Amino acid sequence: MSVRRRQPTLEFMSTNAVMKDGGRGDADLLVASYDGIHLLFRKCEVKSVEMLDDVESSSPEGTGALRYRHGESECPVVALDGNFGILPSIPARRQHFILLASEKGELGIACDQTSLLREADARLMPLPDCMQSEESPIQGVALIADAIGFFCSSSALAACLFPTSE
Repeated sequence: MSVRRRQPTLEFMSTNAVMKDGGRGDADLLVASYDGIHLLFRKCEVKSVEMLDDVESSSPEGTGALRYRHGESECPVVALDGNFGILPSIPARRQHFILLASEKGELGIACDQTSLLREADARLMPLPDCMQSEESPIQGVALIADAIGFFCSSSALAACLFPTSE
């Protein structure tokens, strides 16, 4: 008799359902997907999932970053390419963004879809020593459904995108 392990599936949800757990109170990871890339963050690092309609359309100084204002706060919202570079503009297909809290402040990442996932279903694995880099926001990989996701921290991603000169 063989035992088959159940493959976790990514359940893409509406914007409002994601942060309210959408019935998945056991989920502890948020998956932000764009262009076939899946970034995983601990749910405690994600402040909210917002619609891009709520973002100012001006891009200060040609940075590719839009500005999101909420209450007294303001933060950049960016679209990433496959190498964690900031795109010059946000593609139309990216309809919402995740608002991350980091040591450097808040940061919005535009994405195509978001979903919740239990850490136990993600099968997180650390990067091999030869692939670890202080400049990379990737801290591990995860096998999710039929894809590979990249486990990141909001602080490491913010440091990668907006390095400070010492």
